[in-house]
Amino acid sequence: AAASSSSEKGTGGRDVRVCSTARSTCFCSAPHRSPGRVQIHFCFGADFLIDFHIGLLVLRPATSSSAYFTVHWWWRRAGGRRAGGKMAPPRRVCVTGGGGFIASWLVKLLLSRGYAVHATLRDPCDPKNVHLKQMGEVRENLHLFKADVLDYDALTRAFEGCEGVFHLATPVPEDKIVDPESEVLAPAVKGTSNVLKACSAMKVQKVIVLSSNAAVDFNPNWPQDKLKDESCWSDKDFCQENQDWYSVAKIVAEQASLEYSEKHGLNVVTLCPPLVFGPLLQPTVNTSSKFLIYVINGGPDVMSNKLWHIVDVRDVADALLLVYEKAESSGRYICAPNSVCTKDLVDLLRKMYPQYSYVNNIVDVDRKAGLSSQKLKGLGWRPRKLEETLSDSVGCYEKAGLLQGSAGRNCRLPHLFRLAGDQ
Repeated sequence: AAASSSSEKGTGGRDVRVCSTARSTCFCSAPHRSPGRVQIHFCFGADFLIDFHIGLLVLRPATSSSAYFTVHWWWRRAGGRRAGGKMAPPRRVCVTGGGGFIASWLVKLLLSRGYAVHATLRDPCDPKNVHLKQMGEVRENLHLFKADVLDYDALTRAFEGCEGVFHLATPVPEDKIVDPESEVLAPAVKGTSNVLKACSAMKVQKVIVLSSNAAVDFNPNWPQDKLKDESCWSDKDFCQENQDWYSVAKIVAEQASLEYSEKHGLNVVTLCPPLVFGPLLQPTVNTSSKFLIYVINGGPDVMSNKLWHIVDVRDVADALLLVYEKAESSGRYICAPNSVCTKDLVDLLRKMYPQYSYVNNIVDVDRKAGLSSQKLKGLGWRPRKLEETLSDSVGCYEKAGLLQGSAGRNCRLPHLFRLAGDQ
């Protein structure tokens, strides 16, 4: 009989090739980029007996028949490993502040990789978290927990059964901070302490703490001709003098995390991203996205022509999972692949999207040394180009109506960046 062949790509799974004749059918599969699911689609011209063994599907001719039929076999990998003939349960992790800009992309990534995810939220019923309940066909692996980082007992319940924790919950204020202790210091410092203590109590194996380049970049004593690496820390006294309470909180929280790790033997790794752009999953607009929206729409606030460091939100999610899965990861990692001054950022955007107004009140300032992400790239991190990040960001903002009408007329530069721009 004449042989026929076909190939299909399983949804989010593997490439599968099927070769069939009237007497035999064989197939071969090759790994695809997202190996979370396999679909095998058989069409053949005979009746077959199907023997299924672990890792092996054997098809044997039973009768000679001209009846064609289709077999659809779905295999859902739950953790991707078998133990004692049974599918092993998925690896279980928790993401604090799971509804945030970066956290939402991390949750999405973890689910796509077959993890079971606990996500803590101050209010799971808040409409701003509805997107987490709409993350496709893997919703059954996502569990939402009502927990505030200042509530130790709630954290222990959320961490139960988890091998790892990604601590992302921290306030990023848009307006001027009036009460530093309650607005940023307590949630960041005391909240992080609660997370680490709860991880120890619940026997969590590894913790990834999301810090910020705010804990790296503000050091007036660093040589201006030397790239800042992970050995550089922002000067806390300098930040306090400038009332940069967000940076103070990130410095203290990250230092305390690494000190806790050394003292108590908990495996803690920190990641320091700068300005984070990219498409939004959540229905609200986060502070760093409002920075880019202001640059595009323009407004009354003066901007300094300083060097801004930028990373794509999807690359931050990739980096978080990378440092979690790499056994050799340790200490802190800078996550800042792109740098551009304000005027050059405006020029680049104007070439791509000439229809917008853009900020035009830009004053020159002295440039600070740049940041190096070489340590993270040494683990295999491969971030996107800045142009791709900007393109996907603007496309998202346009779809959401953030770059037109009243949104543009009322646009203001978040106070956090007005402050940072003056330093």
